Amino acid sequence: MTHNSMKKFILLFTVTLLMMSCGEQYKAKGVVKDFLKENLTSTDYSTQRFSDVDSTRNVTPEQVAALRKMAGEWKVFKKEISYHAYEQRDALKFTRMMLRVNDDTLQCTFYLDKELKQVVAFKAY
Repeated sequence: MTHNSMKKFILLFTVTLLMMSCGEQYKAKGVVKDFLKENLTSTDYSTQRFSDVDSTRNVTPEQVAALRKMAGEWKVFKKEISYHAYEQRDALKFTRMMLRVNDDTLQCTFYLDKELKQVVAFKAY
């Protein structure tokens, strides 16, 4: 492989990775917005500053259960939220964002399934 060919390959590889990352972020943002629309008690809200999507295998089923229970205690969220099933062997994707509901601003982390189709759990503070 020539020097110019190697440069072109590296550039193409970098652009491909960047586009995949942007696609993940776009998809995660849409899933989170749909989740909020379905599970917030108020329609007076806005979302801001979504982070890049990352992944983790460090979330246990016990932590997921605790996060789900805490979510039921937030007045801005409905009490009975339907979540995607979770098994610890699954890697989770996550994104962070700011949520403004009525006059409150919350920092939130949403954990999504590895295909970025559904929210598994979230935390807000």
